Amino acid sequence: ELFSHYRLHYGLVAAIALAAAIAIRRWRMAGVAALLVVANATFAVPSMLADPPAVPESGPRLRALFVNIQYGNEDYAALRGLVQELQPDVLAISEVSEAWIEALSDLLVDYPHRVVRPRADSFGIALWSRVPLDRARVTYPTKEGTPVVEADVRVGDQRLRLYFLHVVPPINERWAERRNDLLMEVARSAAEVDTPIVVCGDFNLTPWSPWFDEVLHVGRLTDARLGFGLQPSWPSVLGPLGIPIDHCAVRGVTPVDLRIERAVGSDHRPLFVEVVLGAASLTSP
Repeated sequence: ELFSHYRLHYGLVAAIALAAAIAIRRWRMAGVAALLVVANATFAVPSMLADPPAVPESGPRLRALFVNIQYGNEDYAALRGLVQELQPDVLAISEVSEAWIEALSDLLVDYPHRVVRPRADSFGIALWSRVPLDRARVTYPTKEGTPVVEADVRVGDQRLRLYFLHVVPPINERWAERRNDLLMEVARSAAEVDTPIVVCGDFNLTPWSPWFDEVLHVGRLTDARLGFGLQPSWPSVLGPLGIPIDHCAVRGVTPVDLRIERAVGSDHRPLFVEVVLGAASLTSP
């Protein structure tokens, strides 16, 4: 499954091999390389070429910034600057520590509604909101005890269910199972909710993983990235050559903006999302 995450890279390498094979007139090699380009483009290209969703004529909007800040990162000024620039309605941070909460304390005065669980490891999690929250809480859906923020956000006169999560990285078979178990538990919970849904965070997998499609199917969700390009988020040092493992999946809302923001000292780049409550169909090429 880990090898499924590098479709774009395989395609780029195959394209280089194709050009080289043509240059030296190795036609059989060129044919194989061309097949590899097409095979990998089949996975990578649709999300890059899909049309943006049609925006409802009216409806309340929510702007949210989701950040895996990386435990031990001390570039407080970078994130402070980004929050001041974007002015999100909701700010959610994973791998959050007491030091980060202190560093952002003056900014967070404008976010009176919150659920905060800092930890001295990579699984602290917190959400701050300018708009009211109902049932804001940290849950532990699996026996492994990885936290998930679950909150009903009041957007205008409507409510939206928001899940924010950071799953464990699939560094071995056991941790891969933990990742999948948590994603599926959140998906099952989302499937039972009748209000609009936003599920965001560090999924530690790409859209090309079979587990990603399974999460969308079980949760009755749509990938909010469609129409906005690949938006690679990790590792931040690779910029556009990274892979998309920070995601937003939705139901009952229409994404009007989704983008990976500039690096803030973390190995992940932040994910900014703006949605309008009200569904719209997504079209693909």
